[in-house]
Amino acid sequence: MQNYSKTSIFSDILTLNKLLNSPYDTVFPWQYQPVKTMHTHPDAGSYTAYGLELYQCKNGQRTHIDTITNISTCQDYVENLALAFTINQLSPVHFRDAVLDAIG
Repeated sequence: MQNYSKTSIFSDILTLNKLLNSPYDTVFPWQYQPVKTMHTHPDAGSYTAYGLELYQCKNGQRTHIDTITNISTCQDYVENLALAFTINQLSPVHFRDAVLDAIG
């Protein structure tokens, strides 16, 4: 799995973390990050898809909580989901349901 790094709001979040003097103590303890993966399908062939990784940032630690791959082939769509989930601090309990609601 290859991480995708967006340069706009995600770099702003990292900059904010640096200003707080800790890379993982942040105003956003639940952070959703886009992830880029390659897939193959018998009919469609190879394609690039985007998913989301969920991290909890607490006590100076960044812990991977969950990953959902292959949400969409539209990079902007998944980036917007990551941004909305991070800013609104979507609880991990609702992560999978929120993705299903978004794509359904």
